[in-house]
Amino acid sequence: MWRREAARLVPELWPGDDPPGPPTPDGRARFVEALVRVLTALIPPDVVIVQDDLQWMDYPSVEVLSQAALRLPNRVLLTLRRGEADTDAARQGVLALGRQIPLERLVLEPLGERGVRDLVWVLSGGEAPLFAARLHRATGGNPLALLETLRHLADTGALHLEPGGAWATPYDDQTRDYAELPLPDSVRGAVLARAARLGGGARRLLEAASLAGEPFTLTDLGGASALPEWEAVEALEQAVAAGLLTVAGGGHRFSHEQVRSALESALGPERRRLLHRKLAEALLRQGGAPAHVAHHLERAGRPREAVPHRVRAAQAAAAVLAHAQALGEYRRALADGPDDPTAFAIHAEVVEHLRFLDRREERRAALEALSALAERLALPAEERLHQAVRWAHFYTELDEEARALEVAERGLREFGDVPEPLLALLWLEGGAALCGPWGAPRKLDG
Repeated sequence: MWRREAARLVPELWPGDDPPGPPTPDGRARFVEALVRVLTALIPPDVVIVQDDLQWMDYPSVEVLSQAALRLPNRVLLTLRRGEADTDAARQGVLALGRQIPLERLVLEPLGERGVRDLVWVLSGGEAPLFAARLHRATGGNPLALLETLRHLADTGALHLEPGGAWATPYDDQTRDYAELPLPDSVRGAVLARAARLGGGARRLLEAASLAGEPFTLTDLGGASALPEWEAVEALEQAVAAGLLTVAGGGHRFSHEQVRSALESALGPERRRLLHRKLAEALLRQGGAPAHVAHHLERAGRPREAVPHRVRAAQAAAAVLAHAQALGEYRRALADGPDDPTAFAIHAEVVEHLRFLDRREERRAALEALSALAERLALPAEERLHQAVRWAHFYTELDEEARALEVAERGLREFGDVPEPLLALLWLEGGAALCGPWGAPRKLDG
C-alpha cells in the first residue's frame, strides 16, 4: 500500500505500467505517511539528514521532514537564519516538531576576539594577535565579513604571502593596531568591489543571477546578461574563481546569501525590472516552474501576465494535496489583478482550499467576495446554483442547519432549469441540513 501511495509523487516506484494517479484529498494522510516511510527506509543507520535554509521550504516538505525527524531521533539537522524563519512553512513545521520531540537549539553567535585569532592562525599558519584584533573590531566577528575583508585585503595588495608562506602587510613593522589597513566599509562594499574588479561582463552576469533564484544555470539566465555564450561562460568561471559563486547540483549558487543580496541591492529599478522580464522569458522558453515565471513577471511590473502562471502553480500544488501552498498561489493570483471572470474562478478555488484547511472565517469572507462578484457579473443560473451549493455546504458544516436549508430551498426555487446533477447537489445539502451533524432527522425552528 505504501509503495503505491508514494508512487503518486514518484511514478518510478511503481513496478507496473499503470502507476497510480495523483493523491486525493481523503487520502492525504496515507500519502504523507508513505513519503515518510520511503524517506526513512532510504536513510542508512549511520547517515544524518541535513536540511539547510529551512525557511525556504514549502509546508508539505517541512511536514514530511518533521515526521521523519520523529522516527530518526538525533539524526536530523535543520538550519535556518534568524529573522527569516517567519514563513508559514518554517514556523508551523518547527513549532509542530517542538511539540512532539525535544529540540536542541544551537544558536551560532559571532566569533569572539579569541575565535578570530584562531581563524587567522588556521588560515595563515602563524600568530598575529594585533592583526586579528583589528579584524575583530572591523567585522564584529561575523564570519562572512571576516572572509570578505581578507579577500578585499588580498585583492588590493594590502595582504600578501611571504616566500615562506606567512601573511604580511605593508604596515607590519611600524603599526600599533593596524588602524592603517584599508578596510571596506561593509560586507556589501567588499562584495561590490570584488565584483567590479572582475569586469563589466561578470558584473552583468552576477546581477542577473542575483534575481534568478538558486541554484541557477546559464540557460536559466538566458539573455538577461546580454552576453554572448562564450563570454557568459568566461564570466561564470571568473565569478567562481573569485569565490562569489560555487558549483551546486548541476548549476551554481552564491557562496553566501549576503553576497547575493549585496549585488541585488545595487540594482536600480529600471535595470531590476528589465532583468526580471528577461528571466521570465528564459523560463518560459524552457518550460520553467510556473511560480518562478509569475514571480519574475510580477517583479517586472507585469502582474496581469503572471495570473495564469500563478493559477498553474496552484493547480500543481493542489495535485499533491498541498492545500496551504495552493491557497497562497491563488491569493497571489488575485493580488495580480485578474479580470472579473478569472477572479471569480480563482475565488471559487480559494473557497475550496479554505474548506480543506478548515479556516472557517476566511472561508466565509471568500464566499462573500464570490457572491459579490457573481452579482456584478450577472452569471448564468448554473454558476449561481454552484454558489448556492457552496453556501449551503458551509452552513451545514457550521451546524447552522436552518440557514443551510434556507439557501438550499431558495436555490431550488430560483434555479430549477439547470442540469440535474447540480440540482442533486443542492438537494443533498438540504437533506444534510435536515439530518443534522449526526445523521439523525431533526426539526428546525420555524
